[in-house]
Amino acid sequence: MRYSERPELWESISSLSDEVWPEYNQHGDISERLGDQAGLAATCHNLGYIVYLRGDYDEAARQYQRSLEIEARLGDRAGLAATYSQVGLLEAERPDGSAAAAVGWHVKALLIRLRLGTPQAVYALRRLAVHRRELGSGSLACCLRPLAIPG
Repeated sequence: MRYSERPELWESISSLSDEVWPEYNQHGDISERLGDQAGLAATCHNLGYIVYLRGDYDEAARQYQRSLEIEARLGDRAGLAATYSQVGLLEAERPDGSAAAAVGWHVKALLIRLRLGTPQAVYALRRLAVHRRELGSGSLACCLRPLAIPG
């Protein structure tokens, strides 16, 4: 489901995000001052989600990118998988994005979650099934080929 297609949900989420945005920004500032990189990565991820819900896809992409950089530096594979999933959702939702662009992000999340043995792998599989319906199986296969996933 796309939030932008459900106006009543959109209004409620937008008003909530207006309330929590300043608090998350403050939390990010505090985490940064304390050198709490894990806290900062989580805050950036959550800020990305808030602005994604508000429809500010460029800012969401910036926040997610910052989260990914920190998670990679920390070796936080679970955090990377969660943020990869969100970037996949963002790519599918944004006006200049596409299901094809989202596939790679969801595959990255799936591979990490399978290696970690987490139940969230099912989520990535569900997203890929949605993209398969949107793209068709032939187009999905074309999206997967460049990823060169080892067997």
